Amino acid sequence: GLQIGFLAEHLDKALFVHNTRDPLSTMRSLLLARRKVYGDETAWLSLKPAEYSDLKGLPVADQLAGQVGGALDDIRRACGRLGPERWMEVRYEDACAHPRLEALRVLRAVNALGGRVAEDASMLPERFPCRNGGGLSADEARLLEAAARRRGLAPT
Repeated sequence: GLQIGFLAEHLDKALFVHNTRDPLSTMRSLLLARRKVYGDETAWLSLKPAEYSDLKGLPVADQLAGQVGGALDDIRRACGRLGPERWMEVRYEDACAHPRLEALRVLRAVNALGGRVAEDASMLPERFPCRNGGGLSADEARLLEAAARRRGLAPT
């Protein structure tokens, strides 16, 4: 589960960086990872949101939508209990497109909390390949899209 509250209590100068990603792409990645790691798309992988017990008996697409949406809700709720200076979101797609800029945002936020890190991201490449999408049949993609809509997950 999430340990943001525990960590925040014990690491009073920590900055929590929530790396977000397009929810549908996250669902696709989780489905492919379930298959790769366990050879079974019904085997749970990664974070268990607060509503895990309600999700585990649902069809796989709805499990994934619930897992992604629930984890987002849990993380945002936990971070919302911190001061706004203690956490930030970095979108995966932005980090891929502009890694130096996003790294500088994080470094500046660390320094604003009293850290002493060089604000230099020049060693990073200009961009990384963004690995959203792919790997599923058209029917599987449609099932995930429908589940995401039912859960109210909007593209980011």
